[in-house]
Amino acid sequence: MAQATSNLSLSQYAKQFLQENFPGCVFADKESKAYKAMESENRKNTFLQTVRDKETEISLKLIMHEIVTDLNLSDGYGNTALHYSCYFGHYLILRFLLSCLEKDISPISLWAMNTVGASPLHLASEMKQLLCVKMILESIKMRPSLKQINQCNINGWNALHYVCSLRDVNNNIGLTLNNCNEIIELLIKAGIDITIKTKTEKTALDIWNESCEKTFSLTDTDDKTAIWKSQIVAIQKLLGAKQTNDNETTEEKESKQ
Repeated sequence: MAQATSNLSLSQYAKQFLQENFPGCVFADKESKAYKAMESENRKNTFLQTVRDKETEISLKLIMHEIVTDLNLSDGYGNTALHYSCYFGHYLILRFLLSCLEKDISPISLWAMNTVGASPLHLASEMKQLLCVKMILESIKMRPSLKQINQCNINGWNALHYVCSLRDVNNNIGLTLNNCNEIIELLIKAGIDITIKTKTEKTALDIWNESCEKTFSLTDTDDKTAIWKSQIVAIQKLLGAKQTNDNETTEEKESKQ
């Protein structure tokens, strides 16, 4: 069930949120004048930059002073504030954005796609931002009409494919297995289709197996190796069992037709 509608405007809610989360925050008229002197394009870029840099107080002040009135603003890559908060794991600004949607204060495009077709949930899954994934899925649960959990990018990847890839967009492997198991379980519980294939005909399990093979050169002499191996096997079993069950269900339905 959705939260009660708020009577506050976006500007008023931003101020309230600031006061609750930044008790020592100062509201100065000259600050408002400085923001309003910005060119419209600079306003947009400044807002998205503050979200990227986790300058949440400034982000909220830009909204409070009505310098930013559209929370779906996007940059040249198609990324919105929701994309950046999910990618970098900036939980406070993400909570503000989602609460604006839940309280009917301002429309937020939860499934906005950037230039490669990635949604905020895709980016949270890619970067293994467990809390961000939880927050988005909770928001979806409260508003079932917004549920598009199987949304795919231009290459046919859904959120499960993203979390099963152990390399980020810069080909870094530092994130490795962090939060993978938890996010996969959350996505499956939320109803994601584990059998969806990418444009190269790969399921999430295929992506997982390939990622593990390419990412790790494991030996049996390292204590960490044993932990990695056990987690890899556990996720393979989780994905494999779910995929088998889904395939059997599909076959049963087809046989009855």
